[in-house]
Amino acid sequence: MELQKNVKPIFKKDVHNFFSRKRQENLANDAMELLEYCKSTKIENPSFQFDFTIDNKNRLENIFWSPAHCFDLYQEYG
Repeated sequence: MELQKNVKPIFKKDVHNFFSRKRQENLANDAMELLEYCKSTKIENPSFQFDFTIDNKNRLENIFWSPAHCFDLYQEYG
């Protein structure tokens, strides 16, 4: 079997590096998408509660959210 000219072989490490790079790109988007979801849900339903903290590198450090029905039950029963 011959390799075609100008075609580089793909190694296992190349595949691993590709997926690692894509995973890192998605991590930043995941946090932003989660915060956008929380903000839009809060607009739709003011009983929805969420809060978050950012670390010194401006990354999402902690996040808390409570669905509206859970928060309503907490207010009613303590």
